[in-house]
Amino acid sequence: MYFDQPEKLIAHRGKMRFIDRVLDATDKGLSAESIVDSGHIFYDPDFNGLPAWVGIELMAQAVAAWVGLEDLKNHQEITLGFLLGSRDFIAEQAFFPLGKLQIDVRVILAADNTMVFSGEIKDQSGEQLARGDITCYRPEDLSAYLKGNVEW
Repeated sequence: MYFDQPEKLIAHRGKMRFIDRVLDATDKGLSAESIVDSGHIFYDPDFNGLPAWVGIELMAQAVAAWVGLEDLKNHQEITLGFLLGSRDFIAEQAFFPLGKLQIDVRVILAADNTMVFSGEIKDQSGEQLARGDITCYRPEDLSAYLKGNVEW
């Protein structure tokens, strides 16, 4: 369901959508694919690749796709969430190579509106390029949250 249409699962559009396809999904996580080429918005011609720090956003978009699938499964509207931060993000090299990257995210904690995921990015051969944890937040009332009308 929508595995070849990630734009139906996440809000990112145009050159800011980095997930090209969902490979697999379970109730505990998701595997996605990102195609890195010279047309990528963060492509660096000096290093012929993608800066590894973009890996945090790759993992965040894979999380967004997982949340979107969960919403669809539960007959809910897909809503926006926010990346709060990352922890222990380690990249094995400064740049990801051109080609297909596999992004795997797995739920560590889902409590109320906050979720923590472990993530891993691998190259076409399955070699790990980066890993880390990311924390995301999804407000119950997005409109009120964006207007600043939320009591903490």
